[in-house]
Amino acid sequence: MALGLYPDVSLKRARKRRDEARQQVAEGIDPRDIKRTRKESALEANRNSFAAVSDEWFATKMAHLSSSSKDRATLALERDLKPYLGKRPISEINPPELLRCLRRIESRGTRTAHRVKRVASQVFRFAVATGKADRDPTTDLNGALTPPRKNTLRQLLAR
Repeated sequence: MALGLYPDVSLKRARKRRDEARQQVAEGIDPRDIKRTRKESALEANRNSFAAVSDEWFATKMAHLSSSSKDRATLALERDLKPYLGKRPISEINPPELLRCLRRIESRGTRTAHRVKRVASQVFRFAVATGKADRDPTTDLNGALTPPRKNTLRQLLAR
């Protein structure tokens, strides 16, 4: 069983790993199985990350829509959601974490936070449908964002 390469793993650390492996063997546990399990769970977490699930959602659900709809969804995902949530497993994202992302959008002074929340909700509902998440945390955020400003006809004509 390999314990690591020399420059990356010091001799002291390699000896410690050897001792841990010997202890596991003494307890009847195969250290290679533990290493394999950790590697598989890391791969599974990458497949179920927000970025991976959102890419799958986009390819599946947005294929038949207009280019402007695709552009808006892409912008919401790439600029506002993936930089903050992309690497996280989608099942572990909670409402306060998502609210922080939406508050960043509100702090920019744009009115797109509600649109980004809708896109995030669609991704989470897709994850629930495909068994990659248990629930949609955006439902807990109803009323948490400042309401969008309504434009009256008079305001639109004044511009």
